[in-house]
Amino acid sequence: ATFQEEYTLTFHPEGGQFSDKTSSEKKFSILHGEHLKESEAQQVQTPTCAPYVFKGWRIGQTDPLTLFDVKTAVTKNLDLYAVWEKPIVLKEEPKITDGSGQPKVDPDYRKVTFDPNGGAFGESNDAVSYWILKNATFDQALKARDAEGNLLLTIPQASKENYNWLGWADQASKT
Repeated sequence: ATFQEEYTLTFHPEGGQFSDKTSSEKKFSILHGEHLKESEAQQVQTPTCAPYVFKGWRIGQTDPLTLFDVKTAVTKNLDLYAVWEKPIVLKEEPKITDGSGQPKVDPDYRKVTFDPNGGAFGESNDAVSYWILKNATFDQALKARDAEGNLLLTIPQASKENYNWLGWADQASKT
């Protein structure tokens, strides 16, 4: 008789949800030298945790640089943890919970507001605000895209009757 060792891959979503909307860990039994079946890999490839961006599966809790590839041959039991990254641009005020459990604005973001200054953006004369990750450049923010490939930040162009559009300033003027 011959035997082949069997290992367990455990995927921990770390606050996220799998595509089947479950948030508890998923375990798969894999024979030595084999990899996840396609149907198993599909279950763990695209977890979500709004507003965070999924970056991959970290091997163990302490090694953020080693990400697991679902096509890798398994040779031991592994605990894999979802790696989440804050998005560069948000269209809604980012909230986190402070130590007392109270919500507050996430200090990792800075607010950028485009105010039409008496003009309008199409039919609206409301200001448009974005929250940009502080360690990101404005150029990175301009290139940031959502999961569908749409730009997250678009600089609006204002219009005002009897005025020519000149661009944006870092403070309001009288015109």
